[in-house]
Amino acid sequence: AFFIAVVLVGAAAGLSLMFPAIAYEDSDFFDAVSRSFSNVYGKPWRLGFYTFLAVVYGTVCCLFVRLFAFLTLWVTHRFLQLGLRDDKLQAIWPAPTFPDLLGTFTAPDSWSLWLAAFLVRIWVLVIVGLTISFVISLYFSASTILYALMRNSVDGTSLDEIHLEDKETAEITETSE
Repeated sequence: AFFIAVVLVGAAAGLSLMFPAIAYEDSDFFDAVSRSFSNVYGKPWRLGFYTFLAVVYGTVCCLFVRLFAFLTLWVTHRFLQLGLRDDKLQAIWPAPTFPDLLGTFTAPDSWSLWLAAFLVRIWVLVIVGLTISFVISLYFSASTILYALMRNSVDGTSLDEIHLEDKETAEITETSE
């Protein structure tokens, strides 16, 4: 039971470090698991501190991106209100709110309003998708930075030391000469 607990804690805390370990070191799965476990159990307080900073920074960034997406949708909705009657606009696209960017959608009565609502809904989903893609990108970027900082702290490896293939190394040395 103790061994299983150690493995579960190491896997849960080090899961996000496994993908950068494979990329940085050009290693396999078992080496990535070993490196992530050594980072988790080597300096757990430092990993916790770095993770806390990444979560706080990520939360602020995600709130800013969500605010920007909300303002984009809200301003667009307000300008559309100038040209359309309020009941038609409400049937096509309900007003976005900060917690609910999509708005509560009810199917319009006529086919023309339904088509307009469908097209508007597609574009709103594009904005929401971009917001979600920012969150995913931020997660993987923060994981990579956390791995580089932990590798520096635990192993003493420089932050900019990355494994390069022989072909890439040859191309880099040719261009530098």
